[in-house]
Amino acid sequence: MIWQIDPNYEITELLGCGAYGTVCRARHVSTGEIVAIKRIDFSQGNMSSEPRELLRLLREIMILRLLDHPNIIKIIDVFSPIYSPNFQLQQLYIVFEFAGENLHQFLASSHTHVLHFTESDAASIMRQMLAATGYLHRCRVIHRDLKPENVLVQRGHDGTLVVKLGDFGLCREFFEFESLGRDAVSIFQRSLPRTVSGSARLPSDGASLAEDEMSIEQQNVMQIAANSVGVVIDPGDNEIFDGDDMFAHPLVRQQSAFTVTPQYRAPEIYMSDGYYDQAIDVWSLGCILYDMLFIVQQNRRHSELIASGKLPKPQTLVHRELVMRQKKLFAGVDQPTLENPSIEEDMYTRMFEVCGNPARDTVDRMCRDRRWIPIMDAHLSRPNRGVGFKQRLPECSDLAIDLLKEMLTFDNQNRISAAQAFQHAFVQPGPKATIDDVVGHRSAVQTAKAISSMNLDLAPESSREQQISTIMRAIERERAHYVH
Repeated sequence: MIWQIDPNYEITELLGCGAYGTVCRARHVSTGEIVAIKRIDFSQGNMSSEPRELLRLLREIMILRLLDHPNIIKIIDVFSPIYSPNFQLQQLYIVFEFAGENLHQFLASSHTHVLHFTESDAASIMRQMLAATGYLHRCRVIHRDLKPENVLVQRGHDGTLVVKLGDFGLCREFFEFESLGRDAVSIFQRSLPRTVSGSARLPSDGASLAEDEMSIEQQNVMQIAANSVGVVIDPGDNEIFDGDDMFAHPLVRQQSAFTVTPQYRAPEIYMSDGYYDQAIDVWSLGCILYDMLFIVQQNRRHSELIASGKLPKPQTLVHRELVMRQKKLFAGVDQPTLENPSIEEDMYTRMFEVCGNPARDTVDRMCRDRRWIPIMDAHLSRPNRGVGFKQRLPECSDLAIDLLKEMLTFDNQNRISAAQAFQHAFVQPGPKATIDDVVGHRSAVQTAKAISSMNLDLAPESSREQQISTIMRAIERERAHYVH
């Protein structure tokens, strides 16, 4: 399909194609600013027919408009020149700041060009990713798809690495009850509609209790929640409040398990039956840290070989791709086979090979999805302390290994937070800054309030066509924020 972009922009290069869009590099004609433009065709694929996919797009645009952090990609412009004969939106162009290549490409190119990637580079990249992720969590947002392909890296004019998180298509808002009293939560729980089994229930994806449908008690608890943590309850996928168990899960939302690329997926995503929190982002960052440290180790080894004359010729592309595949810590099967019928079970096997078996009480607490109990029992029946990260990365520093262990702690309740990891000596060897030092605590709180007030409700009784129409109108309203 022909690109019909705003005349202010001039396309210079096609960067890639995805399931729902195509991305190009472009230049602003008058300012010369380099940007990335993503084109979304609503007339093709599931994007035009699935409310859930449209809602993800709307959520991404709205949340990125509200977020303001130097290490998070920014939307510069949104426009749409093409409408159908009945004036329905057919294409949408989203203009992002250009932030270089993704981290996977960056690591591959570093490996090809005389292996210059160092542990200091890894620490710099991780520091910026943690700063951005900690800010997201302050704003009550989980990215849910952190992987090298969604991290953008380029060298600044002074040679330093500049990192930005991108692709917020799977991000979600969350609410924490940690600041609420048990009585208040109990009132809210009792006032919710009930399922057939008697469990308290909130509406399906994208829906929330309308104010005029709430009891006075419900409205009071909602107000308590807003006053306590600066956000309000925004229900997600098939929420179930199950007695006192809710207090073991800061995220009061049952989310989809099909999020985050498998090699970067935290163990609780499957085991908890969707009851997970922002700790999944930290696990993903831990996997990315391993990727980078693996490349650092390979660089050191190859530098020694080159210096000794044992590696006289540059690496071939084939060898580079082999190294890039080997770098993933929990690289399992990509598709089920007769030998490996379950991708998820294979991932757990690889986790335990490195990290060792978790404690029985940890598994009992985390395993809300009872289907995983026999699988976990089989693992726990075999003593296994794991080979450990130091054996996998013997040439990396103790500080790097320590942070890796903290971020890849199996127990999500004991896993280090993004804010805590940001102050680790590996990423901040000198005086320690905090997450709030980057953008300010007040800014994050205000953003959290703005995000919590987003209207992403869909009437569950409405038809698919009505839901699509509602979302498309909301996308049109978002475009108004960028009209010059």
